[in-house]
Amino acid sequence: MRSRRAHSRIAAIGIGVLGGLLAGGATADGPCSEPILHFVGSHNVPFERAVKRAIDLAARRLGEEGCGAILLEFHDPTGRVLDDRLRERGPGVQDYVGQLFFLDGDRTPLCQSSERLAGSAPGGRFVLICGQRFVRLQREEPNYAAVVLLHEALHTLGLSEDPPSSAEITERVFARCGK
Repeated sequence: MRSRRAHSRIAAIGIGVLGGLLAGGATADGPCSEPILHFVGSHNVPFERAVKRAIDLAARRLGEEGCGAILLEFHDPTGRVLDDRLRERGPGVQDYVGQLFFLDGDRTPLCQSSERLAGSAPGGRFVLICGQRFVRLQREEPNYAAVVLLHEALHTLGLSEDPPSSAEITERVFARCGK
């Protein structure tokens, strides 16, 4: 059995290696009938269940007209609408969210701040989630947990921050999708 330190090291290596491979525009094989969730380095069942529940809710919300329009509100650094970026990658928006890679980042520097819930690189396919906080959030405020994952999905489609700020992104996603 591996120690916690070894698991953290493996997760960090996975983020670096896999993130480098996939951040460069790797695409899914195409649409899928049911979201396929990818967990990297996680053997944390409560974390995986919380992410699955949030993804299911986020996917349902994205199927609604008002929420799906969030992809038209934001642009990548070149000025392209995120909806266009999604269409290039192939799957519909509901399938796309289920094709990201999720990592439990509780032991990473990103999650050492008491305010962080998740993070991802613009254009990448990995979403680092602060597992314990996210599990609690999903249990107490499932709509907000879905908004957090939608926020990160926008980043994976190329959305950068500053501007817009992280808070502004979350506010706009919540206004369209958090009800």
